[in-house]
Amino acid sequence: MADNCIVQVSSAPRGLTSGPTATFVPVEAVLTWSWGLQPATAIIEWASAQQMAALVPGSGLKISLGGHDFYGLTDNAVSRNATDGFSLVQEFRDNRVQLLWDVIYGAFNLHDHRSINGVYKRRYRHLLPWNYNANAWSFTDTPYTARQVLDFIFGAPTVESPWSRVYHTLLNNPIFDLDFTSGQKLGQCLVAISQKVGLNFTLMGGPYNLVWALMGVGPVPDFPAQADNRRSGSSLSGNPTRVRILGDRNRYQVLNCNMERDWKPAWEAFWDFGLFINDIFLNEATDVELLAGPLNVTVPAGTPYAGIPDDPDHVIGYTLAAARARLLTVGQYATLRDRRVSGAGEAFRDYRRFQGRSRLNLPAALYLSQLLFRAFKLADTFAFRGASGKWINRWGYDFDGRPIVEVTHDPANGQMYVMEDGAGRALVPSSEGNGYAIVQGYQVGQDAFRSLNPDYFDYASWINAQALWQAQPFQVDDSGEGTQFIIFDEPVINSGDLITAAANAFPDGRARPVFNANPTFAIPSVRAAITMTGERFSLVQGDQLTAIDEVQNLAGLNGEFVLYSPANAPVEWAFADGLTASQKAASYAALLLNRQFYYQSGGYDLPGTDEITLSSLVNRITLRWNSHGLTKSVDWTTQRDRTVTVNPYGGSTVHLEPEQAFDRRNTLEALFPGQDVLRQESRQLRLTAAVLRSSPRMLRSLVDTFHLLMGHDSPPQTALLTTAGGTSPDTVPVGTPLYRDPAATVCWVPDDVGSTTHSAAVFVGITTMDAQSVTAGVRCTNAGAGGIVQARVMGPVALNAVVGMAGLAHTYLEATPSLPVGQVLEAITDAGVKLVRVRLGVGGGTTVASNYRGDWAVGVYNSGDETRMGDGFSAGFYRSMIDGNTNAPDTGIGWVQISSFTTWL
Repeated sequence: MADNCIVQVSSAPRGLTSGPTATFVPVEAVLTWSWGLQPATAIIEWASAQQMAALVPGSGLKISLGGHDFYGLTDNAVSRNATDGFSLVQEFRDNRVQLLWDVIYGAFNLHDHRSINGVYKRRYRHLLPWNYNANAWSFTDTPYTARQVLDFIFGAPTVESPWSRVYHTLLNNPIFDLDFTSGQKLGQCLVAISQKVGLNFTLMGGPYNLVWALMGVGPVPDFPAQADNRRSGSSLSGNPTRVRILGDRNRYQVLNCNMERDWKPAWEAFWDFGLFINDIFLNEATDVELLAGPLNVTVPAGTPYAGIPDDPDHVIGYTLAAARARLLTVGQYATLRDRRVSGAGEAFRDYRRFQGRSRLNLPAALYLSQLLFRAFKLADTFAFRGASGKWINRWGYDFDGRPIVEVTHDPANGQMYVMEDGAGRALVPSSEGNGYAIVQGYQVGQDAFRSLNPDYFDYASWINAQALWQAQPFQVDDSGEGTQFIIFDEPVINSGDLITAAANAFPDGRARPVFNANPTFAIPSVRAAITMTGERFSLVQGDQLTAIDEVQNLAGLNGEFVLYSPANAPVEWAFADGLTASQKAASYAALLLNRQFYYQSGGYDLPGTDEITLSSLVNRITLRWNSHGLTKSVDWTTQRDRTVTVNPYGGSTVHLEPEQAFDRRNTLEALFPGQDVLRQESRQLRLTAAVLRSSPRMLRSLVDTFHLLMGHDSPPQTALLTTAGGTSPDTVPVGTPLYRDPAATVCWVPDDVGSTTHSAAVFVGITTMDAQSVTAGVRCTNAGAGGIVQARVMGPVALNAVVGMAGLAHTYLEATPSLPVGQVLEAITDAGVKLVRVRLGVGGGTTVASNYRGDWAVGVYNSGDETRMGDGFSAGFYRSMIDGNTNAPDTGIGWVQISSFTTWL
C-alpha cells in the first residue's frame, strides 16, 4: 500500500515483538534515514472523523512506507480536535536513541610498562565491563582490535537492548587508550571507536542491526532518468592545508657543561664557622645593653665583645659573639661590614635566591653550610643548540630531574660520554636523578680521603689526586627567579695547603702531615651533564602557500636529544618503536592533511520510490507522503573521514591513527638486582685506578675539614685561651696540649719560654690544626680517633711511656709528669719535640693529680691473671684501684673514678 503508512506497535519500549497493527491514511508523513549517532526521525499526521488515542511514548514500532522500514520509538504526540474532524501528529525516533540510554564502564588498551620478573615489559591493561565493580584489571601483550572492544562493550551487563552488528573489515585494527572508567554513553563509545578507524555507522536491516561503513569512497552517483530537482555542487570542507603539531617541551641532556660558583667569594674566608664567630668576636660590639660580671655591672650596647668589663678571659664576650653569629642574616652581616669600611659590605651581599627566598634574608650560618663551596650554576651566558639549530639561552630552559641516558667520564681529562652495554647500546638510567656532575678536586665528607693517617698519607699523591675528575652527587634548587643551580651534597674544594707538613716530623725524620688553620682554597673545576627542558616540540607540514592553518596539541610527544657539549648538534633519541618524535608527528599531520580541501555534494528528488538505500555515498534518504503523493529525496556526498585517502585510480587508503605510546626505549634488558650498584662501583674503580696510577701508595681517605671531624670519633670543640698574664705566642701549633685552672673555663696560653708553675691543672685537649690564633677560639679534641691523638711530645721518651704536664703549660707533653695525659705510642730518641701518636687517659708508674679530668675508667681484673687487663692499663694499676675500693669484688669488672685514687703502681 504505497499510499498508506503501516505502523506495527510492540507492547514494550525495548525489544520489538509482535503487537497490534494500525493502518491509517496519513495526511502527511515524513520519514528519514541517515548515518551517525544522531537518531533519524519520522513525523506522521493522521486524520479521522473520530477521536484517536495517541501511541504510548517509548513504545517500539516498525513503520513501513514506500518499500522502506523505519524502526524506532514513539516520542511526541499532539492531537487536534476541530469542526472538520480529528487529527493526530506523532513524532518517532529510530532505535539509535537507545544508544544514549545505556552507560559503559570499563577501559581498553591502556599502556602498561613495568618490570615483570626482572624484565621491563610493555603490555596493555584493560578493565572489562563485567570486572568493573571488582576493579579487576586484566593484561595482554598485544592490544585488542576495535572489533574485539565492540564485542566487549555490547556484552556489558549495562547494555539492555539486543543489538546485532555488521562490522567493517577496518574494525580488525587495534585502537588505543579507551578510558570509560568514569562512565560513558554507549553511543559515544561507538563514535570514539569508529572515528579511530575512519568509519561511520547506522541502523539498517532490522530493529537493532547496526552497520559500519567507510564513507565518501567511490565514484559520484549518476542521476536516475526520472530524477527531478537534481543537485550537484562542491564546497570547502574547512579542513586545513597546513598543520602544526605541538607537543611537550623538548628534553636535552647536555654533557660537559662548565659550572661556576654560586656564592659571593668574600664568604670563602669563613670556610669554618668558627672563623665567622671569631670575626664577630674580634670586630663587633654588643647590640643590646646587658649585665656582666659578678657585680652585674651594666654593659651598654656598643661595647666590643673583646672588651666587656670584668671578663678577662672573654668567656662572656665570645659566648655572646657566638650567639650573635648564629642569628645574623647575610644582609645584616653586610651592613656590619659597611660600618667597618664604607662599601665593604657589598662584597657579601648575595642578591640571588635560595629555595625561592632572598639570600639576603638567609642566616649567615646556613649560607656558609648550604651554599659555600657547594652551590654551582651555569654561567649567565650559557646557551646550547636546540633541535631547530637555534641557541637556547638561560631564559629558555629549565632543569629536568630525569636523565635520558647514563653518563660516565674519564677521570684524567674529565670528558663525559654516554655509557653503553656490551652490545654497544646506550644504557637507559635505572632510576631518576638530578644528573651527573664531576669535580676536579675533592669533596669534603666523601671517601676519597676519609681519614688522615700520617703513617701512610702521601702528600704528593693527595695533591695529584685533586687533578683527577671525580663524580659527586648533587641536588637541584630552583632559585625562584627563573634560573636554577646545583648544590653538592658536601662541599667541594681544591687546596694545595689544606694539609701541610708539621714543624715537628716523625721520629724517623719524615714530614708529618697536619691540617693548616689558614689554608687557601681554589674553586675546583666543575662539569655537569644536566637534563633540561627547552622549547616545545613543533612540526609544520603541508602547503605553505594556501593559508588554512590548524594546530594539533599532542600531550606526551616531545623530542629527546643528547649533546656532547653545548655547542654540538643535538642527537635525537628514538622512541621504543624506533621512531623519532618528528616521524610520529608526521603521521599525525598526515591524518589532518589527508582530509579534502573541498568535496562534492548533491542529490535528487524522485517521484515514487526506487531501490536506493543508505551507502558509503548516500548520506541521507527522506520519504515524504502528502496529498501530492509519495516522493523520495536522496542526498549524497563525497566528504570522507580524515583517515581516508582516495587513490588516483578510484581506490582508497585508510590511515590508522598511530599508537599514542610516547614511551622511550623499553625493549632493553632489565637491570638485575645489584646491577645499578655495580655501575656505581665501576665508576669508583675507574677513579681509584687513576689514583693508583698516580701513586700506588695513595690511600682513599678524606678528612671532613668543613665539619672539623679531622678523622676523629666526634667533632673537635672550641677552646678559649686567656691572654692575661704576660706575653704569649700569637699562634699555637698543631698537637699542643691545653690546660685550665679547675675553677676557670678558659685555657692557659702555652708558653715554652715562661716559668709559671701550675700546681693544679685540668687537661682540656690537644689542638687539631696548625697555626691557630690565640686571640679567639681554637679547635681541640680529647677523644681523637679511638682515643689516639697526634700530640707534640718532648724527647727522649720510651715507647708506652706516660707523658703529660710537668708543672709548666708548654706546647708539648713531657715525661715524668705531675699531670699524666696519656701514653706515647712512638718512641723518641733525641731531645727534640716530635708530633707522635698518644693514647689519652692511660699510663703507669707515676703520680696522678687528684683533680685529673674526673673521667671514669673500666677494666677486667682477675687476681689470678693480672695480665688480662683492658684498654691498655697495667695490671697493677687496676689491682690498686679495685683493692683500694672496699666495695669492689676481688674478681670481675671494676669501675673506679680516676679522681678517687692517688697512686699508680
